[in-house]
Amino acid sequence: MDDLASLAILLRFMLAIVLMVAAVSKSKARPAFEAELRDYRILPERAISFVSYAIPAIEAVVAAALIFTQSTQTLYAITLALFITFATLQGITLYRGIDLECGCFGGLTKTPISRGTLIRTIILAMIAAGLLSLSAPVHVDAFDAILLLLPAAGIAIAYLIYTTITAVPTHLMSK
Repeated sequence: MDDLASLAILLRFMLAIVLMVAAVSKSKARPAFEAELRDYRILPERAISFVSYAIPAIEAVVAAALIFTQSTQTLYAITLALFITFATLQGITLYRGIDLECGCFGGLTKTPISRGTLIRTIILAMIAAGLLSLSAPVHVDAFDAILLLLPAAGIAIAYLIYTTITAVPTHLMSK
């Protein structure tokens, strides 16, 4: 496997971990995620409950597909569309001057929408776009997958730790 293919697999696994953490945290705190969706003031009220179930389900399916299937243009296009949608919602919210939590990781963090969250989401979209542009099928055997999953997990964990450290702790928000 060449260096570019290894990098593509590493980035694919990193995106998968970010999406899976987001899906699980939103699912575990679904009422809070539903309230965050409502605060965006974009969706009609009758759609909020459905969307609060659909987004984590889509994120989980895409995450699993990124890990367990061969890379395809369709999968990367869906991943890119997710991040573009999230970035667009954040951009609209910033433009409208609405002060609210991102909702990116459900109840895991209380990160307000900011230029930083928007840039983070755009970077994730750019990674998905890069993978889309390199989307020739890559064969990965089990050993390569394990070797590449470890640094991908490390990158994703470091990213989540950074997000958590820079966020306002949940227990301080209630005081």
